[in-house]
Amino acid sequence: MGIKDLFNRGDKARRMSHVRNLIALAGADGHVSDDELLYISRVAGESGMTEKELKQILENPEKIKFVVPKKDDEKIAQLYDLVLMMMADGELDGNEVAFCRLMAMRLGLSPLAVDVIVNNIIDLIESGVFFDDAIDGLLEAMSKL
Repeated sequence: MGIKDLFNRGDKARRMSHVRNLIALAGADGHVSDDELLYISRVAGESGMTEKELKQILENPEKIKFVVPKKDDEKIAQLYDLVLMMMADGELDGNEVAFCRLMAMRLGLSPLAVDVIVNNIIDLIESGVFFDDAIDGLLEAMSKL
């Protein structure tokens, strides 16, 4: 199962919430790069969102309710996607890392596991590990914390 599969299953509100979170992350360092906008647009399109819906979120992100996925694999996938976007511009900004940690807690991940999981995701992305393998490994690591 790929990241696209996780975001295509489930409800529209959850997908819109995730895109809103990506937008908030993009602005966390005070600058939204073209790479970040491109990534957000791609994720929105792959999740079945229309350009009109994306524009609506970009213009009024505060109107989109935060929705927590019910399944751990979906929580990890959303966090993985956030970290992946954080790294899209090639820089690890402290505000973006802090935002990812905050989102991990808002997604319901154990506060004790947040730093470990975020750091593991960064390492997996930098190592070029495939999404499915990364999610499986992160779920296993999370179960041990």
